[in-house]
Amino acid sequence: MTSDSTRRQMRDWAADFAIALAGAAQAVPGLLFRIPPGQDLPSLAWEGDTRGAYWVSAGLVHRGSGDLSQASATLHYLREPADDGPFERDEYPLSTLNIGTRDPARVAALVVAAAQNHRASLFAAEQ
Repeated sequence: MTSDSTRRQMRDWAADFAIALAGAAQAVPGLLFRIPPGQDLPSLAWEGDTRGAYWVSAGLVHRGSGDLSQASATLHYLREPADDGPFERDEYPLSTLNIGTRDPARVAALVVAAAQNHRASLFAAEQ
């Protein structure tokens, strides 16, 4: 069972991560950060690129008895086709249960780097 203290630590970390992700995205020209209305997961998108966007999920991993020593992170890319059919692409440029740090700013930097790398791979595939 998760204690109130553990849940509070997880919420505080998620809030710190969202702030760090907004700052990390702002430092990359053309990368846009937002939390869509009615959602709690941040979204990243490349300015002027209407093909798709990223959902970002990150948080402390609860291992029982209050152990919050690991952080997980996922960068999920969805690209919509021109018509209203199913998604053309559904990729995970980053998905890990232990990203190797609990520092929200470092996790945000790793997520942004994964988005940059993924964008480069999309452009390479188009050429």
